[in-house]
Amino acid sequence: MSALAIAVLSRAPFFTWPLTVDEGSYAYTAHWWARGLTLYSNALWFDRPQAIFLAYALGNRLLGESTIAIRLWGAVWAAATAYGSYLIALRLWGRREAFVALVLSATFSAAPHIEGFTSNAETFMILPAVFSAYCLLVDRRVAAGLLAGCSAVLKPSGVVALVFGCLWLARAKRDRRAIPWFVAAASLPLIVSVTHAWVTVGLSRYAEAVLLYRLRVNTSRAFMSEGTPLLGLALTFPVWAPLLLGTVEGLRSSRRDTRLFGHLWIVTASLGVAMGGHWLMHYFLQLVVPLATLASRGVVAAWDKVSAGTPAAIAPLMMASALLFAFIEGTFLFEPAAVGTSRLYARPPYLVSGQVAQYLRGHSAKGDTLYVAFYEAEIYHLAEMQGTSRFLFRLDLDELDGAFDSVVRDIEAEKPTFVVDFNQPLAPVRDRERFYRALHLHYDVAQSFESAVIYRRASRSAH
Repeated sequence: MSALAIAVLSRAPFFTWPLTVDEGSYAYTAHWWARGLTLYSNALWFDRPQAIFLAYALGNRLLGESTIAIRLWGAVWAAATAYGSYLIALRLWGRREAFVALVLSATFSAAPHIEGFTSNAETFMILPAVFSAYCLLVDRRVAAGLLAGCSAVLKPSGVVALVFGCLWLARAKRDRRAIPWFVAAASLPLIVSVTHAWVTVGLSRYAEAVLLYRLRVNTSRAFMSEGTPLLGLALTFPVWAPLLLGTVEGLRSSRRDTRLFGHLWIVTASLGVAMGGHWLMHYFLQLVVPLATLASRGVVAAWDKVSAGTPAAIAPLMMASALLFAFIEGTFLFEPAAVGTSRLYARPPYLVSGQVAQYLRGHSAKGDTLYVAFYEAEIYHLAEMQGTSRFLFRLDLDELDGAFDSVVRDIEAEKPTFVVDFNQPLAPVRDRERFYRALHLHYDVAQSFESAVIYRRASRSAH
């Protein structure tokens, strides 16, 4: 219960912040999949395995589909993850380290500069990954493999839990015999995922969505200026740097097997961050939770030295970095949602998405449809409307052949009842003027909210 209390309290100030595009797209997809649309089809397409939508659907059923409910559901998973950190630290060191690990995991994982308060896929994926690591420590290899597989189908970068397990088991000759059982158990969630896709849409569509498309995009855009490793590390520095200091001190004073466990966990978690390809802030949750767990030993060791009057050079550094974290991340706690959102994201649509959605809910009828040009999928969910395009993200329009053309054809055919325009940029090769010519020909301005203009299908051509 203490893990749940800390996780919820550290995230509660952000429950009313605007829903992010990732959260909105997951919630939207889960909502319409549960209502009969076929996942990975032209009606509902996403480049993620099914498990993240099942997790969202469960949260929708238990808590509801509001922004507060979505954030609270993420906090519940974060609390369970913090308890997993507690169990690992308890196994590696003792009860004091375990309690510190719980507190560090629950609080640092909520930090705004890793978007920890949101219900991103990392929030869900890291939970089975942490418990897989714990099961390996207590020699429950089949359970560890099953949990590693669950991590991978919640988000593909969760496959690093499988890599970690294989490397850990390979360290000793007596444990290597367990690797096939571990891998076989990890394969079960993937088999279920593939079987579902095979029955519903076929293996080629599934492979294109969850594997081939993401590989192509990550390869072509891994070192974009807005998503470089150095930029990602710099933005998240206040979160991981204090934990890294504690981790270095903690592992230095640990036994050999514990050091190996820690090093493997950090390396594979870093690989998971890199697999995202764009070095976005929320990717770093995969690294922060292992660091928070391992740093618990460093915090306790430094405290013991200071209490005993022994010089501990690391202690002032740890304290200073913790204060830096509290200052930089804590300032968000006292800012209005609009101010904090602007400072963290610099994304104007987030500031008006609630107003846009409210207008659409109040002026639409059952069966009316929506297109948001060209991204901001959270509005589909907030407006409780079905989109006319399966392409929810800018990357889809930029990278998928024919995606932009299909959007233009939808507008020319007056497929959506409403269109929301934020004048969003696309790749230079996309001729946005084609879209706007069709929009102005077939739609009239209905309302505007700062950066957003809402169009409605022209009455002269209403269906």
